[in-house]
Amino acid sequence: MGMPELTLSICPSVLDVTSDKVYEFLSTFLLEMAEWFPDETMMLGGDEVGLACHNSSGKALLQSAFELDPKTGPWLRARNLSGDNATQLFWHRVSHDVFPALNKSNLMVWYCPTCHTGDPPLTSMSKTTVANVWGDITYGAQAIKSG
Repeated sequence: MGMPELTLSICPSVLDVTSDKVYEFLSTFLLEMAEWFPDETMMLGGDEVGLACHNSSGKALLQSAFELDPKTGPWLRARNLSGDNATQLFWHRVSHDVFPALNKSNLMVWYCPTCHTGDPPLTSMSKTTVANVWGDITYGAQAIKSG
C-alpha cells in the first residue's frame, strides 16, 4: 500500500475508517476524478475491500480486524462500537462528508447484504443514492424498501 498511514496496521489492504486522513484523501482524490468524469452519478463500489486479511469466513475476519487493530480497536471501543459498525461508519461519512462536495447528483454503491464487505447503511444515506444490488432478488426489495 502506498499510503500505510491510511490503512489498518494488521491488514494493510483495508482503509482505517476511523481516521480523518482517509476522508481528507478521498475528498481530494474523488474531487479530481469528478473533474475528469463529468457524469452525474459516481459509482464508489464497496465490493473491492482488500482480501489479504480474509479467509473463507470473510466478514467475521474483516470485522475482527477493525476490533484488533491497535488504531481502530481503541477508537471503536471508546465510542461503544464494534467492528460490525466500521464499514457502516465509512459509508455514512463518505455519503455525508465526502460526496456532497463532488457536485454529483447521485452516489452509487454496491449492495449485497450477505457478502463479506459490509454494506452501506442505505436507510441513512441520501435518497438519491443508487444501490447496485448484487445477489438475490430480495436484496433489491430491501434496497427499495430502505428508500
